[in-house]
Formats: sequence, C-alpha cells, structure tokens
Amino acid sequence: MANQDEVNRANLSGRVHPSQRFAVLGWDFWPSLVIVLACSWVVGYAYKRAQDINMLSEHNEFIKPVSVFDDLLYLIPVLLPIAWFLRVCIRRIVEVSRGRLDVIGGRTHDVGDRRKTPVLPQCPLVLYTTYSRGNNPYYHLQAGGKSHAVDRDMHAKIKPEGNNTAFVTPITKRLINVAPSP
Repeated sequence: MANQDEVNRANLSGRVHPSQRFAVLGWDFWPSLVIVLACSWVVGYAYKRAQDINMLSEHNEFIKPVSVFDDLLYLIPVLLPIAWFLRVCIRRIVEVSRGRLDVIGGRTHDVGDRRKTPVLPQCPLVLYTTYSRGNNPYYHLQAGGKSHAVDRDMHAKIKPEGNNTAFVTPITKRLINVAPSP
C-alpha cells in the first residue's frame, strides 16, 4: 500500500497514482471484459460453423449453404453486448493509460441529511448523507455536477465546511480520491 501523502501529491499534480489503477478500472471492468470475450467467442464459433457447413454443402446436395451475413439478424443479440461492453472496457483502459485526473477544489458545504434539504446548493463540493430503511447512513459527495458515493474511509478524510480537493477521472467522472486542501 502506498503512502497517503505520496498518493495525494500525485493526485494534486493531476496524475493517477499506480496504486489507484484498480479504482480507475472499477469493479465492473472485469465482468465486462469477460462478456466481450465470451460473446466474441460465440460469434467466432458461429462463423466457423458456417464455413464448415458451406464446405459440406459443396459435396452434398441436401445441405443448404449458409452465409453468416444472411443470418446477421440472429447475431444482433450477441453483437450488441459486444459493442456496449467493449465501449466500457476501452474507456476504462484509456483512462488508466492516460493517467490523468480532473482536480476539483474549493469549499465543501456539508448539507447533512438530504431529506431536510432536498435542493443542494451550488458549491464546488457538496457533502450530504442519505439513509437506508434501516437508518444506515450513506455518504455522497457532489463534485463537478455529479454525485458520487463515498465510503467511510474517504468520508473520514473530508473536512466538512472546509477546503477540500476532489479528484475525478475525466471520461467516466469516477471519484478516485478526496484530500483536504493545503
């Protein structure tokens, strides 16, 4: 694990620290990659089977030749997930390879309970809390016009009603780190 001061220095310079690469990829990158590979295998297998059937049809008059492009309608349910999840994977890989972060700094306004204040003020950073049915608190930070879920460790680093800096990925707008401003 990297030193938090080293991570904050890298983030303040607008760069992703190497220990934060998995946070940039996110938990949904790996299932998306598996879906892309599985669907690509299905399309490749269907293409290979169509070639095998066409080779058999040359020697047997009862086998009708098959064209993959004629049956493209049947491949659409497989091609759409490939396109969507490939887009997800490429965006995350581009963010990791570029290694840049957007730095959003300023005074953090702590609203507290969102139920008491349904409209959030227009501040650079807004911290608020929502509650589950069991009254468990969930912390959120609005930075750059998007609301991000904040875990307890990151919430402990935020200075309410103080100056903080949020670090967000430029493409997917994923919150990577929050640090008190110097």
